[in-house]
Amino acid sequence: MGLGDPHGGLGPAASGPRPRRHRHGRPADGLGRGPRHRLGRHRRGPCRRGPQGPQGRRPGRRAHLPAPRHPHRPGHHAADGQPYRRRPPAGPSRAHRPAPPLVAHRTDAVTVPRPALAATQASACGKVILLGEHAVVHGVPALAAGLADALTVRARPLADPNAPIRLRIPAWDVDVRLAPDEGGRLHPVAEAAAAVLATCDAPLFGLEIVGETALPAGAGLGSSAALCVALARLALGPDRPVEEIVEASMAGERIFHGAPSGIDSEVAARGGVVRFVRGSSPTPVRLGRPLALAVLPTGVPRKTADLVARFGTLVREEPGVATPLLQAIRACVDRGEAALRDGDLASLGRTFDACHGILAAFGVSHPRLDALCAAARSAGALGAKLTGAGGGGCAIAVVGGSAEHLREALAQEGCPAFLTEIRSS
Repeated sequence: MGLGDPHGGLGPAASGPRPRRHRHGRPADGLGRGPRHRLGRHRRGPCRRGPQGPQGRRPGRRAHLPAPRHPHRPGHHAADGQPYRRRPPAGPSRAHRPAPPLVAHRTDAVTVPRPALAATQASACGKVILLGEHAVVHGVPALAAGLADALTVRARPLADPNAPIRLRIPAWDVDVRLAPDEGGRLHPVAEAAAAVLATCDAPLFGLEIVGETALPAGAGLGSSAALCVALARLALGPDRPVEEIVEASMAGERIFHGAPSGIDSEVAARGGVVRFVRGSSPTPVRLGRPLALAVLPTGVPRKTADLVARFGTLVREEPGVATPLLQAIRACVDRGEAALRDGDLASLGRTFDACHGILAAFGVSHPRLDALCAAARSAGALGAKLTGAGGGGCAIAVVGGSAEHLREALAQEGCPAFLTEIRSS
């Protein structure tokens, strides 16, 4: 073996200059600098840059030199066409890390964890707006009262964990799945319920939710807000702050009503009597005495969004007429609040009558509402007015004498009135 031949073959004489060695222990060929290797940058196959030699290599490369091995992965060849693969991270995988309570949802390919509901039962109040409806959207205060435990919802698992949630409220003829139908349409109640649950990061599959209520739906008594608040409380838990419950419920209320004021959700979550100004936190109102109310359903359907738009159109297009009326509603709200604090039900009844007349001037009353309010006054009520959006729905009356006599008189008018007592929360 010649002294100048590091490979044991014929080579330059021993007395000649020492050949330059590549850092991997292989000699350069005198024309190039030998193969290069950097971590993560390997040459695979022919070089794609520069002029190509007759064998598909750049001139100056030694055809017989093997490609370098990966310095950190013994046995890995840079030219063998195998991609570089990162080692899995040390420690437990994400699937085995501690997590909050989950409900496992099995699909054909993988088990996907889903968050569970925080409760299996939740309740919410209905509502009546005592004074200030419609005007509250335009910055006027409003007074609203809660109808305690108007809706209770209970959740239980379905046999099929992959099935969309089924929502049933028999009293409202509601039986929907939280999934599009064959035509790709989603029922409005299902859409609103799904929006609330999604806002709370709650499951949308594998459950049946059943609601029990004596509250008539679509009558201006806050049935939609009661549903949204009850679902939010079911998903987040009964101990979560009221502000979070209300915020989550508004995702469904926007689907029902477009641009709701938020008073329905506030009352459905808090109960009692509150003074509400849009954009501000509600203020509880302490009552000087319990308030006995008769609720008068008209049986006339109406659409809240259309009535809100009608009221808003008059405010925009006739400000000279609407502005004094809005100020009159504000005065009614202030006088009504003082009457509630003092326990002066006669003054509250007169305020009800005045406010009903103003709302009728805005065009949001209905002949059936006017007739029932008149019948209630004739039967001994201290005052009566529409409540909520108007256009049908319900009226409310302050009970002054015999509640049973009032109910019988209204029954003769074909009105299934019911009585409720409002107390401070």
